[in-house]
Amino acid sequence: MLVATLTIGGLFAVVALALQGYRFAVGVAAGALLSTANLWVISRVVAALLGRRGRPTFWALVGTGKAIALFGAVYLLVIARLADILPLVLGFGALPFGNVLVNLGAAAPEDEPG
Repeated sequence: MLVATLTIGGLFAVVALALQGYRFAVGVAAGALLSTANLWVISRVVAALLGRRGRPTFWALVGTGKAIALFGAVYLLVIARLADILPLVLGFGALPFGNVLVNLGAAAPEDEPG
């Protein structure tokens, strides 16, 4: 799913570059990268908690730190005027599109006889 999210984010950034320009495209790309990094950390935290690896308190702190880092990164990007809010949000939109793309390619469950 990470590759699909990055691919969709790249496509969004190329379209943004063609339609809105360089600054908008950079914001879209930054949003897509942040959403992909967010997904990667969440997948590690959930896998650790479901697999009962490590201490739950540690992974809860990792999840909390991830959220703080995500909000901090968005804040810094906007305050430093490296990206606007709308392009970042559009970049984050790559995540649900990537999820749909992966699930469309997944095998359909077989019907059980009976």
